[in-house]
Amino acid sequence: TYLTRQQYVAVVDMCGSSRSLVDLSLNWADLADVPPQTLGQAVVRLTKIDLGTCLLTGDQLIEVLDSSVKSTTLKHVNISYNSSLRQVPTEQLAKAVGNLETVNLRYTNLTTEQCVAVLEKCKSSKLTDVNLSGADLRQVTPQLLQEATRNVQRMRLR
Repeated sequence: TYLTRQQYVAVVDMCGSSRSLVDLSLNWADLADVPPQTLGQAVVRLTKIDLGTCLLTGDQLIEVLDSSVKSTTLKHVNISYNSSLRQVPTEQLAKAVGNLETVNLRYTNLTTEQCVAVLEKCKSSKLTDVNLSGADLRQVTPQLLQEATRNVQRMRLR
């Protein structure tokens, strides 16, 4: 599908007020013109959002993660290939991830501290499916990897 930036803004804006939409896939969408707050309002009502390869800004990602914590419905988030995730404070990322069932963080250029925080959440949250493919986990202890993997149904590290 080919949409203009203005059309993407309109679609995301509508999501914030929709009572029926539960799953939104915007993979590869150009969301540069979508205000962070509009993106956050859309996320809070959904069950599943795919923002993979959208090249979101740090501010957009912060708003998405803040809204995911506030959401009572959001369970599945794909923010793969968004390297600005590195700009999100570790504690904020961990809190958001801990509220989800599935999270795709593939090739997001996470810091070691962020990786450790996500893996720690795997030990004690409702996470069942975690994708950390492409993450640099060389500084993570084998024990943490073992404990995190033990508590999820699916862990992708390749």
